[in-house]
Amino acid sequence: MKLSNLVYAILASSRISALPTEFDSVTDIATRADTSLVGYLGVFFLGDAPNVYFYLSNGNNALSFKALKGGQAILDPTSGTGGVRDPSIINGGGSEAGKKWYIIGTDLDIGKTTWDASQRKGSLSIYIWESTDLINWGTERLVKVENDQAGMVWAPDAIWDANKGQYLVHWASKFYSASDSQHTGTPGADEIRYAYTSDFKTFTSPQTLIAASTSVIDLALIHLPQYGANSYARFLKDESASLVYMERSDDGLFGTWTRPGGSAAWIHTQVEGPAHAPPDTAAKHPRLTAAEVMALPSYPSVTWKLQPTQKGNLKVAEGRGGPLNISWEVHGTGKTKVVAITGLGANKAAWQRQTLRFGHEQGDQYSFLIFDNRGIGASDKPIMRYSTSEMAKDVVELLDHLNWTQERELHVIGVSMGGMISQELGQLIPERICSLSLFSTLARWKRTVPFLQNVRNRVSMFLPKSLDRTIVDVAYNMFPDTWLDGPDTVHLPSSTTPGCLPAAGHTDWESGAYGRFPTNFARIAAQDLEKRADTDGFGPKGFILQAIAAGWHDMSPERLKELGDKVGRERILVVHGTEDRMLTFPHGEALIKQLEPGQSYVREGRGHVLLIEEQDWHDDTVAKLWAKTASL
Repeated sequence: MKLSNLVYAILASSRISALPTEFDSVTDIATRADTSLVGYLGVFFLGDAPNVYFYLSNGNNALSFKALKGGQAILDPTSGTGGVRDPSIINGGGSEAGKKWYIIGTDLDIGKTTWDASQRKGSLSIYIWESTDLINWGTERLVKVENDQAGMVWAPDAIWDANKGQYLVHWASKFYSASDSQHTGTPGADEIRYAYTSDFKTFTSPQTLIAASTSVIDLALIHLPQYGANSYARFLKDESASLVYMERSDDGLFGTWTRPGGSAAWIHTQVEGPAHAPPDTAAKHPRLTAAEVMALPSYPSVTWKLQPTQKGNLKVAEGRGGPLNISWEVHGTGKTKVVAITGLGANKAAWQRQTLRFGHEQGDQYSFLIFDNRGIGASDKPIMRYSTSEMAKDVVELLDHLNWTQERELHVIGVSMGGMISQELGQLIPERICSLSLFSTLARWKRTVPFLQNVRNRVSMFLPKSLDRTIVDVAYNMFPDTWLDGPDTVHLPSSTTPGCLPAAGHTDWESGAYGRFPTNFARIAAQDLEKRADTDGFGPKGFILQAIAAGWHDMSPERLKELGDKVGRERILVVHGTEDRMLTFPHGEALIKQLEPGQSYVREGRGHVLLIEEQDWHDDTVAKLWAKTASL
């Protein structure tokens, strides 16, 4: 049974900044209403409390909410069992679109019964409230929707069926034999039932919508008009395995449903009550599927053929579990030596924008070192315990090999896990570091996102699911939606770029010019798809071992102080975005507070990969730091 339902109604407000952090009453919404779509209204139940609570999102962030009415209940049922669970808010459809909303919920006060009794002799009715302004909801009505053989009606929800011109209302029930009028025997599996209504007062006779081989509950249906008028997705919980999975139909609500990723694919375990918050930009910028991205003319040119000045494979870690090969490249011949260290699951190509600028367009000023950490790309992927300290020792051996050994010679820049490795590098060779730039990283894990959950979320990239879902998940974790839906305006290499060849598959620039993508999302998805296509370079083994290294990184306050003292705080830069979903902003705040760097920036509304999302600002900021610290 659903623990909460997070189906949202798009809410209108004059300005996000005008919304208070807590509302004294629901009418606070109305005074700010206009036609702008700026947020989400969520209706929830809290544990065993028998009421409905309203929450308003912080802007259009469907993962961040503030309570209305000071956190007090807004809807209190007076009929039935006197308790409501699993509330869903339904947007009006057809002629009611934008004019009427409904809230429906399970008639169950679990404090007055038991879970067993509630499934045998539970209510066969649903609570219904309706409103024309999202403010005034009136008194609920209780409507019976199921027949007497059912043991209960749980988690009702609804969707407007444009083909029918009515609302399809669905719920979960289990049934007892017709001869078992007292429902004392063994029921059948939970199944999804449905009925149609045009007014949430009169319903058609209930029918079965989904009768799977195992019990299924908590259905959520979503219309996907960007893929066709009859395209839908549905999310539901398999009770036997305690997991939520997704299916898709492109021929209507009663069409053929397929499970992306195969019959074993799932979204999350040990959860229930799946729900969907529609992005308010979806109609303007529908996300492309993996097949659509790979069909774009620019897809073959997503990785630029920037030719290194030096390159090689160096054996490192002799006596430390090795030897193992580290693949490296230096671009440019300039005096300023830059060491760029990538994050989890990222290869050398992650730095291609900076490689173009510093290693080619300004290659006479910079020598730009990029390399694949152990576990990724062309470097070896030995099965052993990885740690950020050991990976930092790999970097020291590489720098020694290049003879980059002078005092205050190195400008180190690390992103995410690369920032963790950079901290360890600063402990190992502080006297050689001229500047240390730490982007979107941490010193130790804060329990805002528990360590095991964070690692599990990343490892889930390799669990069975569709490429379509994978590329969306990767992009969502790395970048804000507004940036992903924006146009691709990246500065591209050209025939005049020193040391750059035409795009893959071409020998001349006339046919091999590098192309743009329709959106930033499309370019990010293309980069991810190309990386995944190289199964030798990118796979679960190396990724999981890197994730373990990042997950166990722990730079204590005492070690951070030592790092600052040895490298020199005036040489250290720390930057973090407030909308970073991979390493949340509190991690950056803690690092800045404890390390006390000479420079720090909080980037409002920015995500995890600033070297891409804010390339010009990122590159200009580090270049200024390099010039400043070189003169210290």
